[in-house]
Amino acid sequence: MTTSEEDEDLQRAIRLSMQTSQPIASVGKQKVIVLDSDDDTTTAGSPSPALPEKPQSHQTSPPPPAPALGILGLDRKAMEEERLSRLKRKAPISPPPLARKALKTEPPEQKSASTKIETSFWVPTKAKESTTLPFANGVIKKTWAFGYPRDGQDIKLEEILQKKDLQLAVLCSFQWDIDWLFAKIHIDQTHLILVMQANTEETKAQFRRDATGIKNLKICFPSMDGQINCMHSKLMLLSYETHLRIVIPTANLVPYDWGETGTMENTVFVIDLPRLPATTPTPKGATTNDNTEFFNDLTYFLRALGLEKSIINSLHNFDFSPTRHLAF
Repeated sequence: MTTSEEDEDLQRAIRLSMQTSQPIASVGKQKVIVLDSDDDTTTAGSPSPALPEKPQSHQTSPPPPAPALGILGLDRKAMEEERLSRLKRKAPISPPPLARKALKTEPPEQKSASTKIETSFWVPTKAKESTTLPFANGVIKKTWAFGYPRDGQDIKLEEILQKKDLQLAVLCSFQWDIDWLFAKIHIDQTHLILVMQANTEETKAQFRRDATGIKNLKICFPSMDGQINCMHSKLMLLSYETHLRIVIPTANLVPYDWGETGTMENTVFVIDLPRLPATTPTPKGATTNDNTEFFNDLTYFLRALGLEKSIINSLHNFDFSPTRHLAF
């Protein structure tokens, strides 16, 4: 507010305060007349000796300071509200152009971040720099769950098996859904070995009859002698042209354990080991893989399962050096 505007508002407030004081004086005069009429000897037309003194004293006395300040305060409040109203009318309503431009650029940034997560799922950044294998450094994933968004940290069974390139699969599980499993594997081109629990010879015979006529399928029955009455281990050995994929899941080979019902979540460890160059066969016991505890423990476990020696020996064709810091 400028100085001229403040002077004008102040003069208007003074005029209003002076005008307001007139009704207050008249009201006071009327009250004096009524109160003095209690004298019975005084007629209506005769003046009372006290009447001229009270109005005279009232006219000569200055107006009470409190009402004047109160009226002036109300005017000052109205003046302040008017000033704020003028400032509000002058203020811009919309945000500046730069802020509006920044809001428009946010969705593309979020989209690019989401795309980066999705594209880095199969080949992590570190793996891209060192090798073309998807899980060369080993990774722990959670199983995918139906109805929940993918976050780059989950994985489906199909994404593990990669049935198009799968040559040999050794699958070990406690529970099975064979029809569901075979739908995820090219059984006509992939050699498949199922490690299954069978407590009796009758159960083994039944499983063998069920497998009759299925091409490239073999069944391995771990020993259930002694106090062993349950084979609860889960393991996958997946052989491809360029590498061996070792998978250690907490999930059985059934749909709900792999999230297809959306009510179960499990954990999976996956590591890809490159195939060694084709050279002169290494003499037995002279392979560098013997230097890793992971390799030694894995082959010990496979022998305990009763897996064929040819399958166990074929592990020497792969480089287990990435597992030096791991234990099976």
